[in-house]
Amino acid sequence: ARSVVGIIDVSSLTDALIVTIPHSLGTADVMVQMYDTVTEATIFADVGRTTDDFSTASTANVSIDFGTAPPNDIRVIITSLAGASASGTVAYT
Repeated sequence: ARSVVGIIDVSSLTDALIVTIPHSLGTADVMVQMYDTVTEATIFADVGRTTDDFSTASTANVSIDFGTAPPNDIRVIITSLAGASASGTVAYT
């Protein structure tokens, strides 16, 4: 696995509250984790494996839509899952 780490400066967010982070990992199979740099609380937001318009698929970028502005800067960890093996099946109840 390979990872890319970045910091989102909340003072640079536009009114759309969307950021695009290039990761150049060459896959849409990525896991995105975010946390507040002050409180270290996990941050939840909509994540798209897309360009900044959330409509064009990308294997080199993720877009994050916060909905509401976070109070502090956000640390983002993007980890490639390319080559991971599938195990088990999904059971629907």
